[in-house]
Amino acid sequence: LKTVGWADGGLVVGSIVVGGIVGSLTKEKVSEQTANAGIDYGQALMYLSQEQFRIVEAASERIFPKDENGPGAKDLGVAFFIDHQLAGAWGNNAREYMQPPFYPGEPTQGYQGPLRNHQIFDAGIQGLQDYSMKTYNKSFTELSGEEQDAVLEAFEKGQVPLKGVSSAYFFSLLRLLT
Repeated sequence: LKTVGWADGGLVVGSIVVGGIVGSLTKEKVSEQTANAGIDYGQALMYLSQEQFRIVEAASERIFPKDENGPGAKDLGVAFFIDHQLAGAWGNNAREYMQPPFYPGEPTQGYQGPLRNHQIFDAGIQGLQDYSMKTYNKSFTELSGEEQDAVLEAFEKGQVPLKGVSSAYFFSLLRLLT
């Protein structure tokens, strides 16, 4: 019985050494395969449709454009970030009191209503598209940069009526997330 403990200990230590060697060889092969795949799973849509995503991507690029100082919102994946926020707790206002009654707040209080952040984005994105079609007979993504800026400026000034929320508030959320 005295040698059984030594034998068991030898098996454990030997298993760790051999397992470490085999594991390190396997890890190198797996990491090579992963690096070669080039797939970024963080860039998968979770909430927005493809059309909504393209609109958010174009709008965020106009707010934070690429220039000589660095990449713009599109290159940084801002639209994916916004999509993931809308799909998560922020989009559902999980940490905010959302029970009625809803009274109009003071300007310093921000939005005081029943809509969740993802519903505000739905209304705002649809508003961007509708306003672009009404004003220019083109989708927001088909507009030139100057035309997109004019649409976004109208939203920033609160000149576009949206269902349940002001366009200025939607624009402030879009700019905040960009």
